[in-house]
Amino acid sequence: MQLADIISAITKVGGNPHAIAKITGISIINVIKSINILKYKYHLALFTGLLAENLQLQKILLLCKNSKIKLSTSKKLFFPLVNLFRADLEENKFMLVIYANKDTLNSIQTAVKKLRDENIVECEIFEISETKRYYRDIYCFNFDQNMWTCDRLLQFNKRGKIVKPDEEDINLIVKLQANPYIPYYLSPHYSHIKHVLQGFLYTLGTNDTILDVIADKEIIFHPNTLWSAKIGNKYLMEIHINSKELGKIVQKIKDHSNEIFIVPKTPSYAEGYSIPYEIFKEKKWEFPKIVLE
Repeated sequence: MQLADIISAITKVGGNPHAIAKITGISIINVIKSINILKYKYHLALFTGLLAENLQLQKILLLCKNSKIKLSTSKKLFFPLVNLFRADLEENKFMLVIYANKDTLNSIQTAVKKLRDENIVECEIFEISETKRYYRDIYCFNFDQNMWTCDRLLQFNKRGKIVKPDEEDINLIVKLQANPYIPYYLSPHYSHIKHVLQGFLYTLGTNDTILDVIADKEIIFHPNTLWSAKIGNKYLMEIHINSKELGKIVQKIKDHSNEIFIVPKTPSYAEGYSIPYEIFKEKKWEFPKIVLE
């Protein structure tokens, strides 16, 4: 039960042992021991859930096919505005989640048209209007048997509010995105960014594959769904699984989806990036005009 209590706390405050000890009443020594067990025996992976919209950062999705450029180049398209990169293992397609404002969107549309006209890559652009994040109910996990006993999925409901950050606030967010175990709550800037932190997502087990599923309806196909996003009039769901489950899960969802990305969980195929701190200047976002050479 102690391991479950610690993961329950992690979803609220992150992986810092002192923060966990404070809200659980478990001694710091036992918290540290438990975190090590969770990491090395149960393969705990932890991710910071950020309400980017509360930083006045909007996102779009680029869905790209028939590419003639290398994956290493694909992920750098529109950098440093890229939030997420996913490339399919079996088909020549990839997706990019990009931070954008109205002006940048116009230049991205122009760039995408140029890429298509020059027969380099074909991309569609979708506005991301809503994102939901999920985590499994840890009290459904039997640590003695190392298995899930139920599929209950919980949603992060915190919405926070819009904040006006300074550079130190942005630096703290970036550090927390890179390492959800830092003692961020000790920073005087925590009070400035708390409305941006929605919670901390986690997975257990050796999840070496990501499925990104596009469907007409928001369907939670698997309890290891970490997030869903409304893209235009469709939905994008991301699931982290073990490749041994791949055939069974794809068979289950293929008739209910428009498209499936099968993504190895390696840097070549799957990358996540921090908020675009490079374009935060004098307390505001200065989006560049996108120009392809």
